[in-house]
Amino acid sequence: MEKKIAVRFYDNNKFGTTYAKGLYRKAVFNGTADLQQPNTKYLLDMLSYDDWENSAKTNEDMRALELAEDLIEARPKADWLCSFIKRFDSNGNKSSVKGFCMFDLDTKQLILAIDDAVTSVTV
Repeated sequence: MEKKIAVRFYDNNKFGTTYAKGLYRKAVFNGTADLQQPNTKYLLDMLSYDDWENSAKTNEDMRALELAEDLIEARPKADWLCSFIKRFDSNGNKSSVKGFCMFDLDTKQLILAIDDAVTSVTV
């Protein structure tokens, strides 16, 4: 079944903006991926590839990095912005889900991979 997804990026005008309790973010773009069915919103913090790679913490993150390496092949990593994905629940909670988003600044190619067991979303 085809899923309709709206992906929006917002320019992080203040590159390196601080959020809550001095947490330092390096996102070039912040964004969302919105699905109609089921009505779900995912949050994206698009980092340079190197910053994204350094932010990996879990085994799932490491698997995402391996898959990303296969997808970009021999293209320069500097051309890519990447994000791990968090689901934004209606109660305001932000939960990590399996998946990632990659955006090639050169070709404008977008790769979005989501495997959310809670909402049964697989993209």
